[in-house]
Amino acid sequence: IPATVTLTNIQQQGVDFNVEADLGLNPVDLNLLAWHKPADEVLVATIKGHLAAENHLEIKDIALKGEDVDVRGNIQFDDKNQPTVDFSTFNVGKSKVKLAYKNGYINIVGQRLDISSLDIQNTESQESTVGDSLLSINVDELLMKNGVFNNVSFEMKKDLGFIDYLHFSSASPNNKPLKLDMERQKDNGDLNVSMYAGDAGYALKTLGLFDNFYLGNLTVEGKLQNNGNATGNISIQNVDLLKAPILFKLLSVLSIEDLFVAKKGVHFDSIRIPLKITENSYIFDGLSMKGPAVNLRAKGQMSKTGQQELDVVGQVVPMSRLNNLVGKIPLIGKLITGSQEGLLVADFTMKGPRENPNISSNPFSLITPGILKDAWGIVVGEGHDPTKEK
Repeated sequence: IPATVTLTNIQQQGVDFNVEADLGLNPVDLNLLAWHKPADEVLVATIKGHLAAENHLEIKDIALKGEDVDVRGNIQFDDKNQPTVDFSTFNVGKSKVKLAYKNGYINIVGQRLDISSLDIQNTESQESTVGDSLLSINVDELLMKNGVFNNVSFEMKKDLGFIDYLHFSSASPNNKPLKLDMERQKDNGDLNVSMYAGDAGYALKTLGLFDNFYLGNLTVEGKLQNNGNATGNISIQNVDLLKAPILFKLLSVLSIEDLFVAKKGVHFDSIRIPLKITENSYIFDGLSMKGPAVNLRAKGQMSKTGQQELDVVGQVVPMSRLNNLVGKIPLIGKLITGSQEGLLVADFTMKGPRENPNISSNPFSLITPGILKDAWGIVVGEGHDPTKEK
């Protein structure tokens, strides 16, 4: 790296220094802000400062200039060599913000922050030796890998690398709110989690979690325990389920795949998932999906490792609104349907890897009156099924 260094000795006061470096010959990557400078593209760094006789360092001016880079600021050091950083201009790639740091507190404000290269699913809290840290972000636009959030307010406090609290609020481009809150309980260290999204499809896709929902209102309430286990409830209202290969395969086995509309998928008035996460599995007991075309309820688990093996049993109710009318017929309705949701209810099992599970269904279960199913279950000792509504 070609550089020019000028030192000026100030008698009994230390040394002034001026460094000019040409970074244009080399490629430079700043992955966190999704920025890359290829070789032979202009980038010049300038650093001006003072080193006092008692080794007290002060960087009065630091600047970085390039094609899509404009960074200007200063760095002060206290008696313990702890830095105070102030970048009044921090424009790198698509990011245009101001950045400040002091005593573990990072504050970012401005027009736009690009974190599209950040993999949120693989971001984990890890224990470190640092003390408390606080990150605050207030930007007009937060660029993610799959979209953008507007009017973002974010604050997260950590102690020894673990989250004490996190508060995030923003809006989607169609002005639907997204809020996420985490708060650690002082008595047992569990982390309470709550989330609301006015556009579930956009929020989950932009966060890189799921891309098979369209619209919908999402509510999540849960608890992350110190041992890594978690419990919670996920609820989505008025949502279209798109690109759902497992559901489509299930409906195909039952020969009712025509309920799946190619462009809109399947509409559900409500989806409810009571979820428990252990060291090895995701466990759901009482999953319920209700819509005008089909209802589904299931219980089971999916492994967290390998091919994410599924082990699920459940029931599908086709043409659910019409089907459910049978159960509402006075006197004979409950006699016909029993504990199931309608006259036509198909039992199914799902086993195998998540990408391509083996799905089987008893065709006779589709037309067997529910009262006979309930009686047979008692005879063979199936016991109480918590997925059956009373």
